[in-house]
Amino acid sequence: MAVESASGLATGAREVTPVAHSIRKSAHPLNAAFVRTWRNPLGLLGLVILGLLVFVALAAQLISPYDPIVQHQGKELLGPNSAFWLGTDELGRDLLSRVIYGARPSLIVALMVVVIGGARCSPSRPSCLVSSSLLRLDRARRKSPMRLRWRSCRPWGGWRARWC
Repeated sequence: MAVESASGLATGAREVTPVAHSIRKSAHPLNAAFVRTWRNPLGLLGLVILGLLVFVALAAQLISPYDPIVQHQGKELLGPNSAFWLGTDELGRDLLSRVIYGARPSLIVALMVVVIGGARCSPSRPSCLVSSSLLRLDRARRKSPMRLRWRSCRPWGGWRARWC
């Protein structure tokens, strides 16, 4: 059942094919964070510095020029030179080696802070007992008619916190 149009073309009932709309899933939060960091120049610089620090900490035994504990007699308190790039301390130990080996505990402490600080805290979790208790004490203090104010408590002056 074709109908002729003004242009001379026959038009008829067309078959409508269903168009499959692609459902775009949101990226994983870590992937999205990595993409944002990769596109931001300062974020990329921070990522490079962090990667360099992790590499130095993991490869400390391979890249360290000296043992960080060994004392070099007669070479105490030297400035930076070709043998000791950052110089030596008062006992003659190489400072560059000490900085390289010091990256390990620094990264461990930073990782612990991120893990502990990133844990979601709620009053039902025993790991957050201290923080939830402090939160409840602060709420009680705010609702109390007695408020913490700064006032001179000594006849000769001086300031300290006092419940009043």
